[in-house]
Parts: sequence; C-alpha cells; structure tokens
Amino acid sequence: MTWRDEDSNHVQFFYQLDGGEPVELGTKENSAPGSSQNFEWSLSTNELAIGEHDVVLYAIDSEGITSQKAHLTFLVDGKVSFSAAPQDFTLETALPEKKMKVKTALSPIQIEDKRIQKSNIALRARLIDSADGTKAGFNSAAGHKLPSDAFIYQNGAHEQSVIDEVGIELLQTDSQEITQVNQAGEAGFYLELAPWLHAETYQATIEWQLIEAP
Repeated sequence: MTWRDEDSNHVQFFYQLDGGEPVELGTKENSAPGSSQNFEWSLSTNELAIGEHDVVLYAIDSEGITSQKAHLTFLVDGKVSFSAAPQDFTLETALPEKKMKVKTALSPIQIEDKRIQKSNIALRARLIDSADGTKAGFNSAAGHKLPSDAFIYQNGAHEQSVIDEVGIELLQTDSQEITQVNQAGEAGFYLELAPWLHAETYQATIEWQLIEAP
C-alpha cells in the first residue's frame, strides 16, 4: 500500500473486514514528509468463509486526521482434497488352488471439492518405487514379485483395469461436492493370485493423484 502525508510525525493504519470492527495494522513513522511511501501488510484467509469478502483500508495521522478509505473486494475459493484418504491395507490369505481374484479391504476413498468454480477433477492410482528404493510393484523380502497385472480395480459395471506403474484413472467429476470411489458389492480393488506364486509377504507403494483435468 502506498501512502503520503505532508507534515505528520507518524501514521497508524487500520482495516475493517466485512463491516466489522477496525483492526490496527501498525504504525509507520513519516520519514519522508510529502513523498510517497510504502506500507506492507497481509491478511490471512485461513479462517474466512468461502465466498466474497470486502475490506476497507485507511490511516489516521498523528494529528488525528483520517485518510480517504480504500475499498477492496476479494474472493476466497475452496480446494479439492481427500475427505477420506486411502490408508494402508493388508490382505492375509492362502494361495488358491487355481488362479483367482481376491478383493482387498481398502478404506473408503472420498474426495471433497469446496471450490466455487468447479472444473473436472480426476483421481489416478499407480504403483511407484518404494522409499527404500525397491522398484514399483508387489515385492517380497526374498526378491520375488507378483505379476505386473496382479493389482486390479473393478468398477460397478464389472469393467476391470490393471493398476501398474503407468496407472489408471479411477474416477472423474466436474460438479459434485463429494465423490467416492465405488467399492460397494463386487466393485473395488483386487489382487489376482495363483497357486504357483511364492507364499510370502509382498509389499507395494501406491501413489494416489488428484489432477485437475481438461
């Protein structure tokens, strides 16, 4: 904010938010009377409601004279986030006598869109290298690995997609405030197991991506 005062010793700055009580921003010494000077300030929007807000800025000099008031209008928008984030999951099962899919018990995955102007949001999932440097995929401590097509998502129409290093799009939404990955009934995440696999503990790291899509 730029201000100028011809003869005062100092100037106090205030703001009013949405017609509320005045809040003092601070005092600035008039080190260059008659010249333009800067006063920097900031307003945290963390606790403000989503929507349009009005702020009035003004100053009072050391003689008690109030400046002209500057009116500003700004918009606080929401954000897209996980209201129910994916959690680690464990599947304990014996190897089957023949190749079969076993549903995994993942926690609910729910997305909340609090933006005023909504646009397409896509949720993607893919396997990535683990923090210890282990390559992407389901790996055992002994060095064995599940097939690259072992991790599957099946939607409500029984359409199946493999979740691998490339990844898949699980859902896309453009208007709903709350969206949830379908895991009801036969929909959900599966591991495809076979009798010829090694009976060991396998681990993998899954990356979940929220992407603003065109």
